[in-house]
Amino acid sequence: LSGWPTPAPDCVCFASSGTLTFLNVKLDLQLFTLSHPTAVTSVSFRVDSGVGRFSPCLVTTAEGLTVWDLRTRTITSKRAQGANHHLTSVRGEALAISQGPNVLESLLFDSPTAPPRVLRQRRGHSGPVAAVEGTGDGFVTLGRRLIEVSLKSSALDREWSQGRGV
Repeated sequence: LSGWPTPAPDCVCFASSGTLTFLNVKLDLQLFTLSHPTAVTSVSFRVDSGVGRFSPCLVTTAEGLTVWDLRTRTITSKRAQGANHHLTSVRGEALAISQGPNVLESLLFDSPTAPPRVLRQRRGHSGPVAAVEGTGDGFVTLGRRLIEVSLKSSALDREWSQGRGV
């Protein structure tokens, strides 16, 4: 059982196998459940002006990314991308950062219902990515190397370590 905060105040989403459960923790109330076809590895929510009031729910599995419309409680799009482990939405932008074994991708959502496309991609780290943290203009990866990857330009990328690990 894993849990993720939602954009709605006092609400969280829990995943167990293929079931997503949305709870209001303040009222101790189960809001609804979604039955996902495969086991869920991470959940994120788009919070940008392009989606309006309702945030699409982004679900990752071993097979790829699924976008749920929470108003209709239906799957609006899927994107196969192999072993994706974690997805983080960039607040205020139609972007998400996908973190998998030896790969980081910035994904751009052109519409609320279409699957995202790869905007930038980094592959070939010496080991799996241990963590990703947004910095405003980009994101930082922590693993065997500490890297800031700019969303604006590859020329602004920086690396602080190349040794045995941070």
